[in-house]
Amino acid sequence: MNKNLTAISLIIFGVGSLLIWSGVLSYNPEILFGIVLTAFGLSNANYSFRYGPRKMIIFSSILFLAGIVLMIKNLYDIIDTRGLVLVSILFISGSAFVIMFIENTKHKTFLFTGVTLALLSIFSLTVLRELGLFKWLKIIGDTFEFFLPVILIFFGVSIYISRKK
Repeated sequence: MNKNLTAISLIIFGVGSLLIWSGVLSYNPEILFGIVLTAFGLSNANYSFRYGPRKMIIFSSILFLAGIVLMIKNLYDIIDTRGLVLVSILFISGSAFVIMFIENTKHKTFLFTGVTLALLSIFSLTVLRELGLFKWLKIIGDTFEFFLPVILIFFGVSIYISRKK
């Protein structure tokens, strides 16, 4: 991890937090934190690709995606958290495929799949929300919450019974 990027990100977040706290900026602190995480994740991933250890790419990607989720949560009116989970899963999956493409540029399907999933997350957040996607997800989720313990019990018992001795 680059110390300069970390220092700059911490300074920006600290100054921004003070400006929000003093009333100069009228933003939610989570939006500022999301912006800082997104910028830090992108710049640190870029640095890790060039000079740093490759394992930092995953850590940087997680920070980037956490920042995106925070910004989406605060900038869009998502009534139910299931909508946020759906959008996050689609976006994070798409980003993971793009990262896999960056790691192995010979497989173009990673790029197409990643871009498609990222665009589908935006589409589900804008167009499908207007068509009642989140209401449908709430109905499905409420039904699933009722049956989930029973499904887990049956699944656990079946695994326990069929285990190797």
